Amino acid sequence: MKTYVNLTGMCIALFMFFSAQAQEYATFTITSPNHGTGEFTNAALPDFTWETMGSLSQNVQILDDETFEDGSQFEADYGQADNEMNLRTQVVPNGAGTAGTTISSGAVTTIIFEEPTPANAWGFCLTDIDVENVLFHATDADGYTVPIEVINNWLVELFDADHSDGVDLPKWDPEYAALLGSDTPEGYTFDTLVMGGLPSCEAPAAYLKPTIPISTLSITFLNLQEDYNTSYHLFIASLDPSAIDEQEEKIFSIYPNPCSGVLHLQYSISDIRYSKIELVDISGKIVRSIEVNDQSPGQHHQAMGVSDLPTGMYFVKVVNGNNTAVKKLLIQ
Repeated sequence: MKTYVNLTGMCIALFMFFSAQAQEYATFTITSPNHGTGEFTNAALPDFTWETMGSLSQNVQILDDETFEDGSQFEADYGQADNEMNLRTQVVPNGAGTAGTTISSGAVTTIIFEEPTPANAWGFCLTDIDVENVLFHATDADGYTVPIEVINNWLVELFDADHSDGVDLPKWDPEYAALLGSDTPEGYTFDTLVMGGLPSCEAPAAYLKPTIPISTLSITFLNLQEDYNTSYHLFIASLDPSAIDEQEEKIFSIYPNPCSGVLHLQYSISDIRYSKIELVDISGKIVRSIEVNDQSPGQHHQAMGVSDLPTGMYFVKVVNGNNTAVKKLLIQ
């Protein structure tokens, strides 16, 4: 009996060890004041370089002292952020008396991957989004700009990384694929003029998970304050490579690709919730939409005619409740 207990304990310990290794945060290195590199030892993501430019109040910092409150999806997917590296970017204020004028203080961080990232295999988290606006841009595996419609579907969760001062959540502006600070009023959009005198809090956060391969990611960070420096923290985390392969196979596949006639989709629905299939062009316009919310959980097949559509790059999107998977399609 004692041997059985010991072996069971060893198996549990090994399971927990390998489970912990299934997720990993990026490690960052600064190579010059506001430039650097990043890497993952599990090789789930390619190495990358990063650079930050703009109205910086100091050099970009690498920190490792932030711990999330339990319960966020980001922590569930990638593990606790305690002592994990993040990039902290701080931007100078716009200047006293500038409330109501165009935002003049900001910074752009661009991450350039050595090769396109796998889809649905990694995520990034920004915290301390209280008196700032944050705009996202990306390029896909072929260097084309990723449509706003696609980036909108990367948003997994808005959450508070620290509940100690109450729950503070940022807002999402789908018109621009942008984060708005937690203290921005309702109806405020990314393209609105600057405000001053807003309160601030510590840890409003957002988790985004790219659903297509991308080559670059740009984060534009704008300070809404007149008198104070503002900052944010960026975490990047990935899944284990084997988990990525399993996930890709289970979600859905499309064929033929390239396609000129009838496109076939093999996809999985996890449970009976509102589901749909969409075909989106490179501008973000939905050109085909099929509702499949009456289907039971499991594997399914759909056919979609595309012969009448212009040639070019498209995105096929399967939505099941809050879960979204995207694949790139070439119509010729």
